[in-house]
Amino acid sequence: MSRRAQRTFFIIVGIVLTLLNPAFERLEAFAYLTIGAIQLFSLLYGGYLWARLKNRHWGWMFTMCFWPLGLIVLILLKDKSEQLERNLKMPFIEKARTGTGCFVQIIGGILWVGSGLAAFIWALYVLFETFGAWTILIGLLLAPITYLAAVFIVWFSTGIFPVIVLILWLASWVGAGIAYIGSRISGED
Repeated sequence: MSRRAQRTFFIIVGIVLTLLNPAFERLEAFAYLTIGAIQLFSLLYGGYLWARLKNRHWGWMFTMCFWPLGLIVLILLKDKSEQLERNLKMPFIEKARTGTGCFVQIIGGILWVGSGLAAFIWALYVLFETFGAWTILIGLLLAPITYLAAVFIVWFSTGIFPVIVLILWLASWVGAGIAYIGSRISGED
């Protein structure tokens, strides 16, 4: 799937989930948070792809947090893609050189995103149960901090050390390392 198709898919999924948000309010808090996380991820990743296709800084993806205005901003953003091919490499994880490297990258990426998202959503759920709905907004706005402090958030909110959250959190970092190693595997395909 091309980057343009991925961009369109993620932005459409994010906008549809945003528009259907009132219908999801009747769900339990955990299901509502999960759908909200998918919505936010879809909008941000779609914005990231759009900014990269225009050869702009990845930070432009945050305009999608205010999606009607952010969508207009990304549409009107000047296209600097004449040097697109040279700048599409991600600084941390590059495209795999071999089929084996690609497989290792996929496994690492699934572990990284899956475990990290699970730890993040668990921390948001504990914040919601402890302090109320307003903390979800704060947790999403400060998502990197919420993710990095997930173990401490759950520990200090519940008073019990969260071994499962620690395992998920560590597994996400191991997954990031595996994805990085997959980009470094060389040899014949």
